[in-house]
Amino acid sequence: MASLQQRTDALLAEKSKLELELKKVSVNNRLAEERRRKLLDMEKQLSQMKRQMTDLKRIEKQKLRSEEMQKQMRAEIDSLKQAKVRMMRQQREEAEKYRQWKLKHDRELMQIKQKELKRGIEAAREKRTHEQQMLICKQRLEEAKKVNKRLLSQMEKSAAVARDKQNEKTFEQAKHIIEAELALIGSSYEAEQMCHSLKNQRKQLSRKRSYLLKERDRYVNINEPLSKRRSTEDGARLSIEDDANLQRINEDLERIDQQQVLFSDELNQLQRGCGSIDFDSRAESLCNNVLTVASARVYLKALLEQATNERKVNVDKELELEQTRRKIKDLEDSIRREKKERDEESRVLHESNRKLLSEYEKHKSQVDMQLLNLVALISTTKPIDKDAVEELKRFYSNLESMSEIRKQLETAGSLRPKSSKAFMRSRSSSCMEKIDPKMLTTEEERRTRASRARIQRFGNVKNPIQEVEVESDDDYSIADVSYRPQSPKRKPRIVTDLSPILDLTKQSVSVDDGNISSRNRRLSMQLHQPPLSVVDGMEKENTLWNQTFVMNNKSAASSDGCVNAEVVSYF
Repeated sequence: MASLQQRTDALLAEKSKLELELKKVSVNNRLAEERRRKLLDMEKQLSQMKRQMTDLKRIEKQKLRSEEMQKQMRAEIDSLKQAKVRMMRQQREEAEKYRQWKLKHDRELMQIKQKELKRGIEAAREKRTHEQQMLICKQRLEEAKKVNKRLLSQMEKSAAVARDKQNEKTFEQAKHIIEAELALIGSSYEAEQMCHSLKNQRKQLSRKRSYLLKERDRYVNINEPLSKRRSTEDGARLSIEDDANLQRINEDLERIDQQQVLFSDELNQLQRGCGSIDFDSRAESLCNNVLTVASARVYLKALLEQATNERKVNVDKELELEQTRRKIKDLEDSIRREKKERDEESRVLHESNRKLLSEYEKHKSQVDMQLLNLVALISTTKPIDKDAVEELKRFYSNLESMSEIRKQLETAGSLRPKSSKAFMRSRSSSCMEKIDPKMLTTEEERRTRASRARIQRFGNVKNPIQEVEVESDDDYSIADVSYRPQSPKRKPRIVTDLSPILDLTKQSVSVDDGNISSRNRRLSMQLHQPPLSVVDGMEKENTLWNQTFVMNNKSAASSDGCVNAEVVSYF
């Protein structure tokens, strides 16, 4: 804008100069005409520049106004941002306060609920115990009433017999007298035992009453701290829970007082009935009534018959008790035998399943190693020779044997005898019977399966010269049920010597000893050895499964059939 102003000033100065020259010099018309034309052009440029100056001034004013508006807007935005930050901070603080308040009150509410639940459980337990005690007390009272009635009836019968006594008694009369006296003695003894029982029960009620009185004094005592009480206008009072407990204690005390009164009345009646009977005087009066030898003989005969009957009853009861004990013992022996037979069947089934699993795993390991060896032979030799064909035949035979063993395992699992709950005596035995015997393996077998699971994670290896990555750490063996925590992977070990593993156990194979490495010789003897027996297989581990070879084809095969490759060995 300053340069435009300068140019405008220069044009004005030049215009004034030209006008002066036009006035002074009017010699040449052509020059004057050019100067006039030039003057007109300069006037047009001057008007155009003035318009541009006006536009620029207007634009500058608009720019100033927009800058002022922008400053105002920025100030408003800053104030809004500050207000937003304040509101967010305040909202966060309020949310944190609400969360703390809610957490505190939830904790208090949970504590109150737990206390209420515990208090309800304790109250229900005490109520149930008290009801049981009251029920026992009622039963004892009813029994005491029955004993008292029997004692009174026997006393009345004895008194009636005593009134009807004569000097000479017949056998039936003497027998009746003896039975009445023995019944009276039995009723009296039963009444005495009932008195002792009622006394013990009354002592228990007294102890319970003293305990409840102490509890009531603890609630009623004015020296109790105010934390246990409610502050009201009338003073400190107990809480609602304490009021309920105090009311329950008062009700229990009332019931106990009623029971004690009933016990005391019944005990007094029994003691009066027992105290009114004097067995010595009754025996003396009975002996005084026996005046002749004939009456004594009659009484003695009746007494002997009564004793004989009582003895027979006791012997019958002893025989019945012995017979019952013998039946219980026979039942226990039969239960023990059944349990032993079932344990033996389970052990035999478990042993057979374990042997089948061992055979299956051995065949599986042989099949996997034969597959690797077969693929190695096919990949290193262009024409398929007899060794590859024989290896393929052995591979298919092992597959067939594996399928047969698998079917036997499934059949054994489906034909497993069902557990009978009639003879189960503990939870452990029932749980052991529900476990599939196929899953009951030894620690040695679990370690073997864990090592074999590493090969199964590589999938179906078609080319042993190609390195295969582990797909997932979760691809474990199906039969492996042991727990194995994830251990850190070790660094791979590089082995540069790899050649086809030949069967050196056959005499027909003739190979130069210099061309076979010690590793191939060892692996060939381990791979092609005859299968072990079941017992040896249980005792020994197949060491081939501790090393899994995954090969990467780094270079082409050499002329003598050997391949230089990297072998990654995982342990």
